[in-house]
Amino acid sequence: MKKKILLSMMLLLTGATHAKSLELRPLLKDRFEQNCAIRQQYDFHNENSELIAPLEHYTIDVKYVDKQVYDSTTYKLKNVTYAGIPIRKIEFSFGRPAQQYNQYLYFDLSATTAKQRFKTLKFNQNHEKGDVSVEYKNNTAIVQCYWLADFSK
Repeated sequence: MKKKILLSMMLLLTGATHAKSLELRPLLKDRFEQNCAIRQQYDFHNENSELIAPLEHYTIDVKYVDKQVYDSTTYKLKNVTYAGIPIRKIEFSFGRPAQQYNQYLYFDLSATTAKQRFKTLKFNQNHEKGDVSVEYKNNTAIVQCYWLADFSK
């Protein structure tokens, strides 16, 4: 009985810890709104390419694809926002022929307020080795930040 109560308390505390939403803009504004190539490595990954805090606590599903010309890992997210706009997925991929890193944010624009907030974001890039693109699919805006591998370091 004591074990059940202790386990219930641990689950409750763990769930309460991550019930608060994670705001990505302070963590990713430099990459998505200023310079995609600001960091050579992916965000939220350690040296072994494993997902780390704080994002790991907000991931509800993972999909990995390994093809001859690229590999991709997509994380479905819960309680994650960027500038107050819900982020449904984040994707990290690497294109082998071009040696290009890609990082995608999938913005949920199903609410009117999300659409209005998204219009105020400026995805400006001024760097020779990186750029950003925005694609719209239904009520989703997919922002792709991409940069070339820099082997000179």
